[in-house]
Formats: sequence, structure tokens, C-alpha cells
Amino acid sequence: ADPKVRATMLGLFGTGWVREGFLSWFGSYLHATAGVEVGSASHSAAAMAITLGGMVGSLGVGVISDRCCGSRRAPVVLACALA
Repeated sequence: ADPKVRATMLGLFGTGWVREGFLSWFGSYLHATAGVEVGSASHSAAAMAITLGGMVGSLGVGVISDRCCGSRRAPVVLACALA
């Protein structure tokens, strides 16, 4: 397969794995720190905020990449990975 396709597959696997790991841990964290029950409205709102934040962040990083790096994705991806 094309190396770019393999790199994309690896990147999507990594981000999906981290996201699912974070969301599975997040419920127990909210319960332990704030007493929020899994499945409650507060829990759902917090999980939705994380997802929406990721979407807005992805779009924002795309704009930064287009404006600051001449549409080159690699420097922005590297900077986000190191952050």
C-alpha cells in the first residue's frame, strides 16, 4: 500500500485509541473528583463538550496550518503531537 495511506491509517488508529481511552477513563474521573454519575445529564454534557472541543480544535488547527505553514500539515501535526 501507499506509504501515505499507511501513515494515515496509523494516525487515525492512534487518535481513535487515545480518544476512546480518554472517554472511557473520563467517567470514572468525573465521578471521583466531582461526584458526577456516569449517564447523568452532567456527564453527557461533559462528554459532548470534549467531542465538540475536538471538532473545533481540528478545524482550528487546519486554519492555522493553512495560514501559517502554507497548507503543509506535517509541521502542525508535529507541534500538536509534542504539545
